[in-house]
Amino acid sequence: MSNVHRLRTTDRIFYVTVNLHRSVQSFDAPEYRTMIDVLEGFALCLIVLATATCGDAQGVCVRHLVVPGYPRLARMARLQGSVSVDVKIDADGTVASAKGSGSSKLLERAAEQNLRQWTFYPRPTKGGCSFTRLTIIFVYRLEGREEYYDPPPRVIMELPSHVQIISNPPEPQP
Repeated sequence: MSNVHRLRTTDRIFYVTVNLHRSVQSFDAPEYRTMIDVLEGFALCLIVLATATCGDAQGVCVRHLVVPGYPRLARMARLQGSVSVDVKIDADGTVASAKGSGSSKLLERAAEQNLRQWTFYPRPTKGGCSFTRLTIIFVYRLEGREEYYDPPPRVIMELPSHVQIISNPPEPQP
């Protein structure tokens, strides 16, 4: 499975939910009523989710992202903390620069490298400004039981401004 996730636009999700609603309306029998209610609730959740990807005050929407991982050396050294990354986004939606500050240099570098792979939906320029600035917070945490192997992290994204990467701490080496 690839770590690359493409986010759907609100229009595409709305199209899917409208077509889902049309398909569901063809079932008029009472035994399908519960299924219809569940599917309509699911469609509403999709619309809310799509709106949440563009929910910040600047209207910046993530177009493509690579799910971040927990750096192996940082996990082995039990490094944790928050990294605030200032991102400069060009008019075409590519990341022009990413500069992190906060926790350790290792975590900063991992967050910067990850963000340089993201793209955003282009925005109309206002007043000759051809770029947008955004601050994204990466939170690296170790929790749970100690594991000898390098488990895949749990990633929680509140796009576009907050990303949590949670992994198990390493088992102590003899």
